[in-house]
Amino acid sequence: MHARIEPDRRSFARVAHALDEEADGERLRRDLVAGFEEILDDVMREQKAGLMGMSSAGLPHAGEPLRTAIADRMEVQIKLSGRSAGARIVAHRRGLPRGFGNAPKRTNARSWRHRVYGRDVWVTQIGAPGWFDDPVKAHRTRYRAAARRVLVDMSQRIARGA
Repeated sequence: MHARIEPDRRSFARVAHALDEEADGERLRRDLVAGFEEILDDVMREQKAGLMGMSSAGLPHAGEPLRTAIADRMEVQIKLSGRSAGARIVAHRRGLPRGFGNAPKRTNARSWRHRVYGRDVWVTQIGAPGWFDDPVKAHRTRYRAAARRVLVDMSQRIARGA
């Protein structure tokens, strides 16, 4: 599960190519990544708030709470080259409690059915539709404009010979 905010792949690729040509490309690359992380950290904070605000009516159990586990496994990923160049937020599936790898996707839906562990009983569990998607949709224009600003600032810096 991931949310993408990207002006376009060609812009990322052009800036990444210019960074490779720079004498101090590593510093410029680090600053570019930091600019995108700053944008996406705001989005991820909103997503985590929506997730943690989801009601929990489950029975007590040993182990890490599901909402906390999902929030802890979310991260910002920024890739500056290749076909999948862009910035995104990912909710990792690995390591979630009780082998529930689809937890990020399922909790983002209205409800889902699952079998109660160790019994032949099925239950419907209620999610919080949109906790992951809504923060991105609500501020998409603002985030895209901020991402473009980061790219423009970086390209101007490269042009000046930062």
